[in-house]
Amino acid sequence: MSYEILESLDNSNFFATGQAFNQAGDPTSAITGINGAQIKAPYFKIKFTNGNGSSRDVTLSYVTIST
Repeated sequence: MSYEILESLDNSNFFATGQAFNQAGDPTSAITGINGAQIKAPYFKIKFTNGNGSSRDVTLSYVTIST
């Protein structure tokens, strides 16, 4: 399971930010890495990729703090 953050300035053209989190085994092991994500653009997507063909469920929740 891997996670990648894509960002966009206009909500139509998304680009990779270089923030990718790849973990073997249990997908919850990547939580530590994704908790440190920094999203600078007004729009974002998180792309989940399962490379081994097994069935996986993903639940995504997030909190945004503005300063």
